[in-house]
Amino acid sequence: MLLYPNPSTDRIHLEFMPPNGVTAAASAAIRILTIDGAEVLATSTACTTSGGHTTLDVQHIARGMYLVEIVVNGKRMISRFVKQ
Repeated sequence: MLLYPNPSTDRIHLEFMPPNGVTAAASAAIRILTIDGAEVLATSTACTTSGGHTTLDVQHIARGMYLVEIVVNGKRMISRFVKQ
């Protein structure tokens, strides 16, 4: 997963490849979590066999470190980012 800019002040861009075994278009569930696991944002986007991308507005969340979780067909990808 590619997440940028990091750190971010207002939005983050996500680019990701589908996990192994994904052979058709699927929905990607995306969540932003605090380090202790509290959900602060949840959304979804399309994921094709060539991957997916989306932009998330993070200007409303407090400063700190967060986790971004993407789940496609039960397979998880996690990355960290800092909100300034």
